[in-house]
Amino acid sequence: MGVDIETLDKSVREAFVPRHGSERVLYFWPAGFRQEEMDVQGYLLATQERALFVRPPTGLFRRRTPEVLVDLDLASVMNIDAPKRGSQRKLVFVDPKREYVFSHQQPDAIAALCDHLRWARLGFATAFLEAHGFETELVTACLEPVRAGQFDTAVRNAYILLETKIRHTVLADPDVTGIELVDKAFHPETGMLNFGRTPAEKQGVYFLYRGAIQAIRNPITHDFDQGYGKDEAFRMIAFVDILLKMMNQGLELKRKGRLR
Repeated sequence: MGVDIETLDKSVREAFVPRHGSERVLYFWPAGFRQEEMDVQGYLLATQERALFVRPPTGLFRRRTPEVLVDLDLASVMNIDAPKRGSQRKLVFVDPKREYVFSHQQPDAIAALCDHLRWARLGFATAFLEAHGFETELVTACLEPVRAGQFDTAVRNAYILLETKIRHTVLADPDVTGIELVDKAFHPETGMLNFGRTPAEKQGVYFLYRGAIQAIRNPITHDFDQGYGKDEAFRMIAFVDILLKMMNQGLELKRKGRLR
């Protein structure tokens, strides 16, 4: 198993064409693929979203270009089976179109791919938070709950982190919470972090943070079962990332004397 596509044969690397700028090969394995009653040898590649089986060039005077035999959306996989047959372990994917059978000598590689499939089912946006450039502390707080499908916990962790960062920044006591904390930090006239170039901008910043605490943080901490799905959770976590970055940028501008 590998995670560095640069160690693959150049022709196999060139066979991978990303669908968008964020897609990349996360894992690859040398594997066999059952096609028309024959086992074809090649590489099974896994991105955030797809599984691809690439057959490399073979023979000096034969086919000289790699061939993508499988290009499968992981989100469409309905069933995974990994029965052991003799010395090999087969991996079977089933999607609405057909059954795909792969073979691999190392059970650990099959287990790793099954884990990857589980993450893919949760969705790239959530299962790979670190790929979006989110604040490191935010990824640390939310990544494991997201991977486990505990989306309410992930959202709760994100907004508790936001509140904690605000409290530490303005040196507020632990019992200062909610709107009292937002007022201390972002009130347009008296807040320590009331950044903005005009009174209207300062008021807008204040309402952003106040809304985040009142409309999202309070419900998720008072009633733990909010029933967030993966897409909702990602949007809620992304909003915290925006607020954390805004706060950091505002602090930096204040230090440079560019904001009052």
